[in-house]
Amino acid sequence: MSHSQLVLRSFKKDDSDSNLDIIFFGVNQIKIGTNFDSVNIEWDRGYKEDDIEFTINGGKISCSFFNVIENKFDFGETSVFKELNQDCKLIYSSNDDYT
Repeated sequence: MSHSQLVLRSFKKDDSDSNLDIIFFGVNQIKIGTNFDSVNIEWDRGYKEDDIEFTINGGKISCSFFNVIENKFDFGETSVFKELNQDCKLIYSSNDDYT
């Protein structure tokens, strides 16, 4: 985590040439495990007005919002600072649910 951002990244599967990055922005609290077979995210407003508390597989992340990015990057690359294009697509933003 840096710049108050946290990235959770999936591995590419044998039957797919893409993976997913879940990028949390404005992170101020984290309490999650280190390995996930799958990810289920639920949320409620956090303790600050502009924070949302995300429950992820039993753990918690308090932050402003998160994006899910589908990309075709190698494991060492991240979509955090990349331009959105055919190889890096925004498929969901929790920010859209609150604007």
